Parts: sequence; structure tokens; C-alpha cells
Amino acid sequence: MRESLAGLRTQLPELEVFAAEAASHLAKSEVLIHIRSSGNFSSEMNGRAGGLGVNTKGGSDESMHPDAIFFLAYTADDRSNPGRVGNAGRIKNGYTVLFAAPEVLRAASRKSKYKFKEDSFSAVIDNQTGKRVSFESGGVTYSTASLLNIVNGWVFTGEMTAALTRLGRMPIFYLSFALDQRNDYIRAGKYSRVLSPGLKYGPMKSFHDDVMISNSEVPGEGMMVIPPLEPGFMGGRYLDILDGYLAAYADTSFSDIQRIVDRAVRVKAAGGTVFFASIGHTFPSEVPSKERSRGAMHVISQGWNRDDYTGPGPGTEDLMIVLGMPTFPAARAAFAAENDIELVMLSTEKPTDRGPESYDTNRFLWLETPWPMEDGAVEIPGYDIKVLPVTGFMNGVLYYTIKAELEQRLAN
Repeated sequence: MRESLAGLRTQLPELEVFAAEAASHLAKSEVLIHIRSSGNFSSEMNGRAGGLGVNTKGGSDESMHPDAIFFLAYTADDRSNPGRVGNAGRIKNGYTVLFAAPEVLRAASRKSKYKFKEDSFSAVIDNQTGKRVSFESGGVTYSTASLLNIVNGWVFTGEMTAALTRLGRMPIFYLSFALDQRNDYIRAGKYSRVLSPGLKYGPMKSFHDDVMISNSEVPGEGMMVIPPLEPGFMGGRYLDILDGYLAAYADTSFSDIQRIVDRAVRVKAAGGTVFFASIGHTFPSEVPSKERSRGAMHVISQGWNRDDYTGPGPGTEDLMIVLGMPTFPAARAAFAAENDIELVMLSTEKPTDRGPESYDTNRFLWLETPWPMEDGAVEIPGYDIKVLPVTGFMNGVLYYTIKAELEQRLAN
């Protein structure tokens, strides 16, 4: 995976050019739409803490603003269905950014009935999701290509944001539910900064009117001042941060993975089942359905702790592994305790229902993840929150790492 991130870094100069072009369109339209993508790319990129507030979803191509931005993301896993990519090339309006593996482009171009042409898109970017983005474990090959699609989306978003600052504009980024300052924005009526499903706040803004772009201005009351950002700053910093997390889990934090696997091996040896769930935009729904019951872990939906959930769930002889995002999943912890389910939880926030002395017991293990509570990881000088979230990517990495280690241990 680190090798794939390095491959993305080599493409930054090309990506910066496309991002600058997209920024000029976005400054006019204030509309960004995500459509026709592999996996949960749209969910990850839309309405996301640390992500852009200009994101929209849906609407026909013809009805969109001529300067709308389209993100289209596919992987080598889509090469058997090239029609999806070919049809995406028929978008008439807007600036279309296609993230696609070369295998997908070749497959689409061979199917003449789709009339696929690369020049149908405004920008075509190799998203480094070829066949090598996979691993074999327990005789099964698992694709991790969708994780790199997430990285591509946020790197491009970062570079597009940097280009917008050079145009004198600063797009709005959403605050996480985990941040106390979110309530300050609600009280101040700045609803465009917050996410509250089901609540109607009226027209939402896409760009800040309380941010000045300057290298020298002193901020006035209620204003933020940020400098115009150089090409490569946002995307490069995001890749640095992800690479740092991967390095940590390959080194000092790998012992945490082993502690989880130790428990899972014990449960499997006693005839129990290892269940996995994750809280977030991407996982566990990002795991292909054909993989969910294969191998050593059984992936279930986020609803396992609800009264109305009727699917398979853990019992007293099983182990439940839950990844937080990045808040501590207190409801799931309470459900496990009430039903005597052995539980492993990973989150940035410490457990809210127990003290440190109970972080590691025979029925409960909590391990801290290193990413920030706000989920965004890249700091923009002068801006009030970090942006470009990391949990979608890193929770996926942790899932596949735990799965691979468990299956390797069971095979030995």
C-alpha cells in the first residue's frame, strides 16, 4: 500500500494542473457532484467531516451547471463491466475528472458500442488501482483498490482547494460532530459548516465569506486569514500523513494488531465466530458482499446493536471487533456488556463508560487509534479545522491487516 501511495505522489504535478482547471470551474458553479463510482466513493466524498461543503449528489447531467465538477472513480475490478465507464463518458456538461486504472480504460476502449474515448473526459488520472493492489490470504484474493480511490479523491480535493485559494476563494469544509466548536457555529447561525441530517437550515453556502486570502493581512473580528496555498502543498501533506500512519502500524503499532489477533485465534479455537463492524462512510459497506462471509472474519452491518436488527450477530462465545470513526462507539460497547459479548474496540476517543483500569480485561479490549478527533488531518495555516479525512482509508487498512494476520495465524 505504501508503494501505491508513492505512485500517487509521482503523479502530483499532473494532478495539480487538472485540479487548477477544476478550481476555475468550481469557482463559477459552486457545485461538485460525485456519480458513477466503484464502491462507496460517493459516500466517502459527500457530506463528510473534513470534506467540502459544496458537495452535492444526484441530478441529471443535463440539469447541472455547465461548470459543475464530476468525480468518476473506477478500479481494475470494473474492467469486466466497461459499460459503466463508457456511459460515464457521455456526460455533456461540466468538468469531468475520471480516476481509473489503465485496465479499465483498455477494456472500455475495446467495447466499441460504448464509444469510449479518453478525450471525452476533462481529466483522466491513473488511480494506481491495478491488479497489484490486492493480497492473498487463506487462499482468497482480496482487492484493496477501493481504498486508493479514496486517497485519489482527497488528494485531488486538496489540490483543488489550494488552487481556489490562489483564485482568492476558500471553500467551506464541514466540522466533525466530535468537535465542541460545532455548537458555536450552530449558535452563530453558520449552518453551512455543520452536518445535521433531518434539520432544515435554509440555503447553504459553498464558499467562506469570513476568510481572507492574504500573506500579510491581520484578521478582523470574526475573520480568518489564510495564505494562497502552493501547488502540491495539500496533496503532498495528505500523502505524508497517510504514509506516516502506515509506517506506524508496520512498526510500533503492529503489536496492537497482534493483541487483537491473539483474542481472535482463541475464540476461533474454541469454536466461536469473529465478527467485524466499522462506523463510517466507507466500511464495512465497502467490503464486497462476496467477501463478507469468506475467511476468518464475518463482516456485518453497522446495525448489529439495534433492537430491529435481525441479521446474524455475536453471542457470548464470539468476538466482536469494532472500528470507531474516531469517536468511541458507546452504544455498541453498552450492548456488548449487557449481552456478555467479548469486544475489541479501536477509536481515538477514550471509552466514555469506563475507566482506564478496564481498557484491557478478558471480555473487553480498547486500543487507541492515532488519527485526530476532527477526522481531517491536513492543517491549512489560519484555518480553524484540519481538513481531508483519514478514517475511511485507515479503517479499511486496519480491517484488511487484521483479516490477513488472523488468517495467516490460523493457517500455521
